[in-house]
Amino acid sequence: MVVDNSVYDTPRDIWWSPDQPLASIRTSLNPARLEYLNQVIVANGLSTQGLRVLDVGCGGGLFAEELARLGCAVIGVDPSVGSLATARAHARAGGLSIDYRLGSGESLPCDAGSVDLVTCVDVFEHVTDLDRVIAEIARVLRPCGILLFDTINRTRQSELVMIRLAQQFPLTRWMPKDLHVAEKFIAPADLTTILDRAGLALRGETGMKPIAGPLQLLRLMSAVHRGRLTPEEFGRRSRMALSPDTSILYIGHAQKIGDDPGGSQAPSGRPGTMAADTPEGRLVVREARPDEFEVIGALAANAYRALGGEPESYIEEIRQTARRASEATVLVAVDLVGGILGTVSYVGAPEVPATEHQRVDEAGMRVLAVAPEARGKGVGRELVEAVIDRARTERLQGIGLFTRPSMQAAHRLYESLGFVRDTAADWQFAPHEWLWAYRLRF
Repeated sequence: MVVDNSVYDTPRDIWWSPDQPLASIRTSLNPARLEYLNQVIVANGLSTQGLRVLDVGCGGGLFAEELARLGCAVIGVDPSVGSLATARAHARAGGLSIDYRLGSGESLPCDAGSVDLVTCVDVFEHVTDLDRVIAEIARVLRPCGILLFDTINRTRQSELVMIRLAQQFPLTRWMPKDLHVAEKFIAPADLTTILDRAGLALRGETGMKPIAGPLQLLRLMSAVHRGRLTPEEFGRRSRMALSPDTSILYIGHAQKIGDDPGGSQAPSGRPGTMAADTPEGRLVVREARPDEFEVIGALAANAYRALGGEPESYIEEIRQTARRASEATVLVAVDLVGGILGTVSYVGAPEVPATEHQRVDEAGMRVLAVAPEARGKGVGRELVEAVIDRARTERLQGIGLFTRPSMQAAHRLYESLGFVRDTAADWQFAPHEWLWAYRLRF
């Protein structure tokens, strides 16, 4: 089957009018997109002011306007004359300056290396030649520039929700027929392979899931189908939130591989940082900045949630990076453009609350977490070695830590660095709930 992209050429406004299906994009998807974009901006030490952004497949300007309001210098590219006319008119009415250009993703009307960030949201599943589109995106990105994308996963769940319920089932259909076809949906692993071929390294990825539960979502779809609810209001009530669940929708970002020739987007090293070469390039372990705490908290919470076995109350405690920073030194591992790949908390003084029963002559270590896409690349090892280096510098005699018995990958890492089990110090913090103690003595 073929995607019917002709809907975008409709002469009337199909993007901003509350009663048009595409109006739901702004109220449903954009909040989660902006939350993820903010995480990427903060993690990479960027500023939206003057950031050169290309929005590929901009349509009527729903996301391009969000970017312009953040202070970005935005170029919007789309192959639909009608959609661009709507986008230009709406931007003018809102007093926004956006450079809208006619063009396709397969042949972007932009110079090589001319933009800092490319956004391509809800587009990959509509294009004819995905490899060529992504290659074009890589071409126009500056070295170390970033692509932010979202798309539909290729699963039974996505086909059920996006095709059968939204487009086909008589009681719930409310989107244009063949707006999406399941054959064009893209599994994350397949997308990563295409990104790699274009010289774009995946740096982060997570799911998007509606705040409405399944039954509520069905009722909302039915209400839209019967004309009792506008698509705009449907989007508001079924707003997407970032989630580990990638079974239907997922959002992520990738970085163009290559040295930045003096660009302002690559943060310089800071005193006291430690650098190491990793398979992905230069890795730096440094102290976290307060403006990074929100991103660090989300990374750590997602990492521990993915491991399973932790109650949500503890996951939320892990998320509170600012509180942890008041009791310990929060370290981060960042890549060559400042993207946060992992974190650990170093506790140097035994009297503070975060020490977890450590001895008076040793440092402590808490909340070691590595982003899922960075696992297996030596990030965790670099973070633990940074803790060891700090403890030695402070003339302490060792390091103590506690870990779940189920965290076998972490155990192997600790043991490879010389940590040994201290069974006498194992901690039963609840009935049938234990933490294992590990120690490294210098």
